[in-house]
Amino acid sequence: MVGEHDSVFALLKKELPQIICIRCSCHMAHLAISKACLKLPRQVEDLLRNVGSHFNRSSLRRKKFEEFQHFFHVEIHKILSPAVTRWLSIKACIDRVLEQYEPLKHYLMESVLEDPSHTTDSMLEAMKNPFTRVYLEFMSYTLGLMTDFNMLFQSEKPLLHRVKPETIALLETLYVNFLELSHIKKAKDIFKLNHENPDFFLPLENIYLGMAATESFADLNKNPNIQRNDIVTFLKSILSSYIDLAKNIKEKLNFKEPIFDIIDILDPKVAQSFKTKSLKHVIDTFPVLKDHVDPQALDNEWKKHALLHFEDLHVNMKDCEQY
Repeated sequence: MVGEHDSVFALLKKELPQIICIRCSCHMAHLAISKACLKLPRQVEDLLRNVGSHFNRSSLRRKKFEEFQHFFHVEIHKILSPAVTRWLSIKACIDRVLEQYEPLKHYLMESVLEDPSHTTDSMLEAMKNPFTRVYLEFMSYTLGLMTDFNMLFQSEKPLLHRVKPETIALLETLYVNFLELSHIKKAKDIFKLNHENPDFFLPLENIYLGMAATESFADLNKNPNIQRNDIVTFLKSILSSYIDLAKNIKEKLNFKEPIFDIIDILDPKVAQSFKTKSLKHVIDTFPVLKDHVDPQALDNEWKKHALLHFEDLHVNMKDCEQY
């Protein structure tokens, strides 16, 4: 669709040289988080996919699992399967496994005896690993950040002017989880901050994991049976995941197109502030508009809009901000 040579966009560009390509922010978010999660142990994602397949294939297994759900007094919810083409859907699968963790683990303990297989063994091994729950809780937290970002831009409203500020906010949230705050505040351009500089990192033990994962990790850290090397390995994988996620976001959601330098005028607050006195820069960026718009009439209308008293028109600015 958007390759450099014979893609749909490349062919359109030949006919309409002034068009630009803005990639789907939802798809870019999907690619960014799916790649970053590769920094975490593979067995965690394998567990989610194998558990989903295990129950999808057999109503008898689902019925058997209900007995364990009743015994542990948890909701009778089915185990979900991740969608291959929509990686962010894995958050719902993670949350469901966390909800059903104890009955699921005990179900698998019985299954390896009654219905043995290599896959069942690997699922049980993963669930017995004390780090698995913490990894799942961490993934739920980071996927939640990306899902919230994704949901915003699934709206049918024109929100292109919010992509850059929302991406900046997302990056700042990620940065503060593993970087010293002082370096973030000093950055004039958050996209140019060298988030891979070890001198900027928080101490490993201070990396933020999300509330649920932090609580579980604290319990894990007190366990005398857990080796210190395993703790360090866990925290390093979390750090690596954060670094890669921030890198992917900056690569996938870059704002090199000049439209992002002017698009904020679509924000009602910016338009009403009249800090932008003329729309000449819009005409200069898209000269084709001169064939359809009288530049002076455009500027006149822009000024009239800034002079409007919204309260007299019974228009609530907060309602405008939603658009």
